[in-house]
Amino acid sequence: MRSLGAALSRVDARLEHITRTCAYLCEVPVEKIYARRREPRYVFARQLAFYVARRAGYSLPQIGSHYQRAHTTVLRGIRRVQQAIATHPDLARIAEGAWAYVQGSAA
Repeated sequence: MRSLGAALSRVDARLEHITRTCAYLCEVPVEKIYARRREPRYVFARQLAFYVARRAGYSLPQIGSHYQRAHTTVLRGIRRVQQAIATHPDLARIAEGAWAYVQGSAA
């Protein structure tokens, strides 16, 4: 049972790192990503965290559990980020920057 607890804490630590990275890049406080607020800048930062976490290999239920959201909410957020990336080069740079930083710090 101890190894399961250690594995869960590694998942939480990595998701927390993703959250902090996205909060920093979007210039929002970390706690706003976890909050229920619907202000666009907080929503985008939260959805960006969903997107990066999914790229990092986390399942929709894992991501949803960490952010206290339904997996369908996570899926919708990921799709919105993908749409934003396709149409806004600045947002694409932010998303790629977040992914590169998270990926580089995992090595």
